[in-house]
Amino acid sequence: MIFLDKINKILSFNLEDKYDAGIVKKIQLLNIFMFVGTITMLVFLVIGIITNEQKIVLTNVISLLIIIGSWIYFYKTKNYRPAINIVSILYTILLIGYLTTGGHERTGLLWFYPFPFFMTHFFDSKKGVIFSLISLFIVLFVFFLPIDIFVEYKMSFKLRFLGSYSFLVVAIFFVERISLKMRKKLEKKCLTHNRLATKKMKL
Repeated sequence: MIFLDKINKILSFNLEDKYDAGIVKKIQLLNIFMFVGTITMLVFLVIGIITNEQKIVLTNVISLLIIIGSWIYFYKTKNYRPAINIVSILYTILLIGYLTTGGHERTGLLWFYPFPFFMTHFFDSKKGVIFSLISLFIVLFVFFLPIDIFVEYKMSFKLRFLGSYSFLVVAIFFVERISLKMRKKLEKKCLTHNRLATKKMKL
């Protein structure tokens, strides 16, 4: 437990007293996302250098600079909102790039699956679903419009991806809605309990 508490403090930049629990959770998720993103970009950068793929090298270098720059800004200012916006925009651009080019052996679309989760927790359930639906429409656009510059996917793959991604978006939305209702009920219960305790103290 002590180890986990230390990890939580590191991920939240010791801002537990400055922000409420919901914002602290966003800050922790942002730090996790930036850390994992940095490691992932470094791995793909090394692969790109080894395989001599200039596009992969250039993409990962630019992405790394943006992520590290956002991280430094966030660490110095403790202002999490601009960092979240920059990371979200970068993630969206990378996904569109993977979608239109296919990535390595058409596996680029796998990076879409964490997108609804991160958008929902970076912002809120409503905005998360809106962003996820927009991403779904972009996928449909690329899948079914005959544009030569886009990579071609097999129809069986298109249907499987659309089905699984749609299910994920809907599942995350309902889980978040249920979680929000439970939190509101708990807050209401605590408020009622505090009011009763105050009345008893006055009596």
